Amino acid sequence: MSKKEPLFDNLPPGFSRDDFTPIKIKSVKKVKKDYLIEIAPDVVKEEGKKYHYDFKDGNFRILCNKKQLKTPGKHLVNTISEPLAIRAVNHLNQYGEDYMSNYSIVSFLYSNLEFFEINSKEELVKAILNDFNTDWTLDCPQWDEIDQIKWIETFGDPEVRNTDFNIWLEGLTKFQVGAVVIMGATFESVNTGFLLSKLRKEENLANLAAYHSKSYRQAQKKKGMDMCPFWPPKETLLIFENYLFWQGLGL
Repeated sequence: MSKKEPLFDNLPPGFSRDDFTPIKIKSVKKVKKDYLIEIAPDVVKEEGKKYHYDFKDGNFRILCNKKQLKTPGKHLVNTISEPLAIRAVNHLNQYGEDYMSNYSIVSFLYSNLEFFEINSKEELVKAILNDFNTDWTLDCPQWDEIDQIKWIETFGDPEVRNTDFNIWLEGLTKFQVGAVVIMGATFESVNTGFLLSKLRKEENLANLAAYHSKSYRQAQKKKGMDMCPFWPPKETLLIFENYLFWQGLGL
């Protein structure tokens, strides 16, 4: 019997196998001198599962093969918003119960049921403001003046954004604040939620998604994270659309 090759060979000093968690990689793409790593979803759609919704006791219930869904924390999946129920069912039938990936509205809905609803708005805002202090979008890594201008025009001037951000955050409902928390968890940037909520009608969301994805990788590289998980522009755009849909529900 041949000897198996050791896993995690040539570990850095002070590290053991226990310091690393295996992940499933969907793809690795080489772009010039950079590597872009796309992580495979934790959950894939299972054959034979059909998702739909009904209305009962004042709520739109999300069902799978006529049985009401539950979150991983055993919360019944329902909503008072029919547009949200429709979008959730459409995404469930497309992606399955991939509640970890924010390109599906299911991630927003499950997060709201399991975390945001049971916390006060004040607690959520406190967490957001803490993340705002280290938001990468307000720390431009560019050296070229033209690139700096583009960055600040897109993400905002850090010297004045703090006041605007606080006023904006105060005016959101707890339901809407939850989506800002998701932006922080997804992109390490709660300021991204502010940017999307303040979009001008003439702005192209796809172009913003492409620039945001590129800038996020540049910020990661500045931190020495040359090979890191990323959200490609296409998926970034889907997440942006989910965020805007969620905020537009008016709940």
